[in-house]
Amino acid sequence: MLLILALVGVWLTSFTTEVAGQSANSPGLANCIKPPTVSGNLSLSICTSKIHYSLGETVAFVGILTNTGDTPVQLSTMSSSAIVFDRVDSLILREAGFDFCTPSTSCLIPAEQSLTVSIANWFTDDPPFQAKLSGPYTAFAGLTACPTNGPCLAPDFLSLRIVVSVPQN
Repeated sequence: MLLILALVGVWLTSFTTEVAGQSANSPGLANCIKPPTVSGNLSLSICTSKIHYSLGETVAFVGILTNTGDTPVQLSTMSSSAIVFDRVDSLILREAGFDFCTPSTSCLIPAEQSLTVSIANWFTDDPPFQAKLSGPYTAFAGLTACPTNGPCLAPDFLSLRIVVSVPQN
C-alpha cells in the first residue's frame, strides 16, 4: 500500500524546488497574496509573475516558503493545489501535487532562507484548459508544508486575481 501511495505521489507531483534568497518582494513576482501566511518559523507567500496575461502565455503559480528562524527546517511532506475559474464561474483548471520530501535534503530550508515551490502551471492556450473569455479569472491556490518537528503550515485556499486577454474572432 505504501508503494502505491509513493507511486501516486510521484505521479501527482508537480513540485520543483529551489532554495534561494527569493521572497515575495523579488523581481518577477508581481502578483502575491498579502499578507503571507505564518506558522512557527515558516512563512508562505503564493505568487504569479504578473496580473495581466495574453492567450498563449503560461501562468505559473509559485509558493515561497521562508524559514524566518535561526536553525534549518526539514519538511517531511508538502502538498499543493490550484483551481482556476473564469468570470462566469466555469472550472478551467484543477491541479494537485504531493511530495514525500525524499531524499530528506530535498525539502531542507536553511536558516533565514527560502524554498520556491512550483504549485501549478496554467497554459492558457492548452485546449482542455484554454482561456475562452477575456477578463478576470479567479485562482485559488494552496500549499501545505509539514516540518518533521513542528506544526504544519496549512492555510486555507488563498485567492489571486488574474486577467487574460483572449482575441475575439
